[in-house]
Amino acid sequence: MPKSGWVRLLPFLIVCLLVSGCLPATQSLPRSEPAPTTPAIPPTEILSPSATPSALPETPLPAAPERPHYQIDARLAEDLRTLQVQEEIRLTNPTDAALESLPLVVEANGFAGAFELLKASASNGIEIQEKTIKDNQLKLQLQPALPAGETLTLALEYNLHLPPIRPGESQVFGYTQKQTNLADWYPFLPAFTTEDGWLVHPAAEVGEHTVYPAADFDVQLHLPQLNPALVVAASARAETIADGYAYHVEAARNFTWSASQDYRVSTRQAGPVTVTSYAYPATELQARAALEYTVQAVDYFTKQFAVEPPHTQLSIVQADFPDGMEFDSLYFLSQRFYYGFDGSPRSYLALIAVHETAHQWWYARVGSDQALDPWLDEALCTYSELLFYENLNPELAKWWWGFRVEPYAASGNLSMTIYDFSDFLTYRNSIYLRGVKFLQAVRQTVGDDAFFSALQAYANLNSGRIASSQDLLNTFTASTHLDLGELESEYFQP
Repeated sequence: MPKSGWVRLLPFLIVCLLVSGCLPATQSLPRSEPAPTTPAIPPTEILSPSATPSALPETPLPAAPERPHYQIDARLAEDLRTLQVQEEIRLTNPTDAALESLPLVVEANGFAGAFELLKASASNGIEIQEKTIKDNQLKLQLQPALPAGETLTLALEYNLHLPPIRPGESQVFGYTQKQTNLADWYPFLPAFTTEDGWLVHPAAEVGEHTVYPAADFDVQLHLPQLNPALVVAASARAETIADGYAYHVEAARNFTWSASQDYRVSTRQAGPVTVTSYAYPATELQARAALEYTVQAVDYFTKQFAVEPPHTQLSIVQADFPDGMEFDSLYFLSQRFYYGFDGSPRSYLALIAVHETAHQWWYARVGSDQALDPWLDEALCTYSELLFYENLNPELAKWWWGFRVEPYAASGNLSMTIYDFSDFLTYRNSIYLRGVKFLQAVRQTVGDDAFFSALQAYANLNSGRIASSQDLLNTFTASTHLDLGELESEYFQP
């Protein structure tokens, strides 16, 4: 949908046919008042179960192309700063035309000298005639072209020279003295839509810019044998191999991992989901709290959104940098939230743990264009914080509004992209907080039952897909039978 404005939604029956389609570098909000020390973490209790998503009929979705498959073999050097990688990508041409040029997203190339491509080849008699890499994109010229709907396997060999993560930097790829973080570390096929083509976006001053299609992964990590104390946190379950670990996961947005010899590991179960904490020895109590809040959030969101998180493994990694960041089945939680934790749910450790956990629904299960539709996942995750407090700590719902939203100028319109902002505070106020106010306005207009029924329908209908703002708006309209045009004009038009 064009970003310049919003059109009036189609009538209900047509809408039903069409509904198919971390905090980024999380910054700390100034604390408006000191949080009292209340050491006890409340036990998990789910209050006021919401309605089942019965408003929308099941509509058959068009068949999606076969998911990309990544087979990655990575060998980590003794210094924990270099990797030798062999990667195979099996992909199907998702376009309706022969593919002469194939783009791959290479986020590692955004760091000087970090990505060293050694070889690239293709199967099925197709040759790669030219390789061009610029910024975060590697373009491969194919000869002959890959016909529409046909499958190809790419073979890549490359070295990664990890950059340092300097104190205070918001960076999730690289190393510190305590940990080595591998996020967006391998070349991957971008998402494709018939309306917009390949969704490859450049980085911006604020926000995230990557768009991930669901894919299958088989990864082998070979670890340095002179460092037997090394612990690996990853976004999938590990199987031990002779010199490291093997991982298999299907329909995931990405594969992320972190290694440190200082991690202390603890695990809890949230239904079918195994939640594992990787934290430093000095923050054992804080790590236990982060684990508990995450377990509570998984239990609550599974019931509230009427669908489980996409995978049965979720890792929490204490980050040696100042931010939180979500990935599929793994999130980083800044060490400053651990050290600043006073035992109270009125804390950033609790807030951001819940926020990043919500991304397993609004990012991992339901994907979106983080560059052009940034409000969609971030506002939903921020609003999910409120839902968590309303149901598990109802006495703190008013505090949440006064601490998280009301002190700040929630202005701007939700059709803005990450490229419309140059500083984080303006971006946060316009995307996160203005988005929260829109969701609250919709809820107040349609009522709780219809609002939660619509969220459940949105989560189920768009599972594994790249959803848009229009998908969510259509779902609200179809679920409620109400015209929300005035709210759309107020919140989305400049």
